[in-house]
Amino acid sequence: MKPTQNVTIRRLAYKTGLRLARIGYVRRAIDDHADLSAFNHRLPCRLIVGMILIAGSNLICWPTISILAGLSLKDHKPLIAALGGPVIYAITFLCCTLGTVFCTGKQARIFLRWRVRMWAEWLLAHGDY
Repeated sequence: MKPTQNVTIRRLAYKTGLRLARIGYVRRAIDDHADLSAFNHRLPCRLIVGMILIAGSNLICWPTISILAGLSLKDHKPLIAALGGPVIYAITFLCCTLGTVFCTGKQARIFLRWRVRMWAEWLLAHGDY
């Protein structure tokens, strides 16, 4: 990358950070120094179950569909993948959706505020070119 391109990219990142900082939600997150200290206490059972459902659905879905596709190719029975794939995908989609429902709420808002602050500060750090 040429030095002028690097400066242009940094300038664009800084300007994007300035525009984000004008948004009230982002400004409050930066001013309040939003952090993840609320997660220092014991996590609620509902949140843990939600995270397990999301992780489980991700770990099960695509490997299972790949195995079904391999079986259908090996046995020359395309219905195994044609019917089994969407069924497995639908089941894991429901698990992921249910996990997301369990994980929403206060914890999601805390994490989002922290993540927005981190992004905005990272973009604003590019202003000292």
